[in-house]
Amino acid sequence: MRKGDQGSIIAIDLLRFACALLVLGYHFGVAYWVAPSPHGETIMAGTPWHFGGTPLARLGWIGVELFLVVSGLVIARSALDLRWTQFLWKRTLRLAPAAWICATITLTVLATSGRFGLGMLIDEWWRSIRFWPDGTQIDACYWTLGIETSFYLLMALAVGQRGRARRIEVIGMALGAASGAFWLWWLWAGASPNLPLRNTSMMLSLLPHGCFFAIGILIAGLARDGMTWWRGVALALLMPVVGIELTAHAAERVEAIHVAPSVPLAGLIFLGGITVLIAAPRLQPLLARWVAPGVARTIGLMTYPLYLLHQDIGAVLLTTFARAGVPPRLAAGLSAAAVMTMAWLIARWLEPALRGVLVATPERFSRFRALGRDILPSASPPAG
Repeated sequence: MRKGDQGSIIAIDLLRFACALLVLGYHFGVAYWVAPSPHGETIMAGTPWHFGGTPLARLGWIGVELFLVVSGLVIARSALDLRWTQFLWKRTLRLAPAAWICATITLTVLATSGRFGLGMLIDEWWRSIRFWPDGTQIDACYWTLGIETSFYLLMALAVGQRGRARRIEVIGMALGAASGAFWLWWLWAGASPNLPLRNTSMMLSLLPHGCFFAIGILIAGLARDGMTWWRGVALALLMPVVGIELTAHAAERVEAIHVAPSVPLAGLIFLGGITVLIAAPRLQPLLARWVAPGVARTIGLMTYPLYLLHQDIGAVLLTTFARAGVPPRLAAGLSAAAVMTMAWLIARWLEPALRGVLVATPERFSRFRALGRDILPSASPPAG
C-alpha cells in the first residue's frame, strides 16, 4: 500500500465484516436477553428465552474498537489528495446514504411492530438521519456515528495542506496522546467506567476512543513508507492505553450483563485484528487466490448497513419467530440471515443509487464534486 494506491485491500474488508459479526453475536447471543437497548427491552418483553452468552459473544463489543482502528487507517489513506471540502463531502457520501436508508427501514419495522408510538419513532428517526448525537436514536447502534463525525471534522484540519500525510499523523498522534492522558486520569481518579463510555459529550470529544483512531493512522503510515523509530514508540505507548480502555469497557459491561468478560481474550482479539491490518498488504496476493477483490469489497460494504440494521430489527425478527414456535438457535440464525440479506441489498443496490442522486445534486454544490472514485468507504460502525 504505497502512496497513491487506493485499491481495495481484501484483508481489511474481511476484518471489517468479522467486526460486524462480533457485534451481531454480542447482541444476538447476550445483550438481547440481559442488557437490551431501550427499544429492545420493549420488543423482547415476554420472550421466555434467556442466555448468558459464550465467552466470545460477551466480548462482541470489541468489534467496535477494531472498527475505529480501521476507520483511522481508511481516513489516513483516503484523505491524502483532497481539499477539506472534498474530504467532508466524500465522507458525507459514505456515511449518510446508508444511514438514511437503514434508519427508514428501522422506522418502518418498529412502527409495524405495534409496540411504539409513531410520533416518538419519527422524532428518533429525524434525530438519527441528522446525526444528532443527543437523545434516543432510531437504533441504539447509531451512537458511534457521532464519534465518526467528530473524527472526520478533526481530520478535515489535516487535509488541503502541504505535507498533509505528515500533518494527518501529527494530528492523529496528538489525539492518541490526549486519549492516553485521559485514561491515565481515569485510573488516577478511580472514576466509574460509565463516565467515559456512556457520557455523550465525553465520547464526542474523542478522548475515550482516540487511541484507536491513532493506531489506525499509524498503521496507514507503516503501509505507506515503513516503520520509523517514532512510529514504533507511538505504537508501544498506545497499546497500554488500549489495555486500559478494554479493562474499563469490560467493567462497564459487567454492570450491564452481570457477567465479567475476559479482558485477556479481548486483548488477544484486538491484537489479532491489529496484526491483520499491519499484514494486509502482504496478505493481498494470498487472499486474492481465494477471495475475488470485488467479492471482498461487497462484503466490506455490507458491514456498515449490517451494523446499523441488526440490533432492533433483529430483536423484532427474533420475537416474531419465537411467537411462531421456532427454536431459539434457529430463530437467531434466521434473524441474522435476514439482516445480512438486507445489508447486502443496501450495499449492492440501494445505497449506490441514493449516493448517485446526491452526487448529481444541483450546480450550486458543484464545488464539492469532481471527487473521483472512492473505494475506501467509512469503517463505522462504527463502527457497539
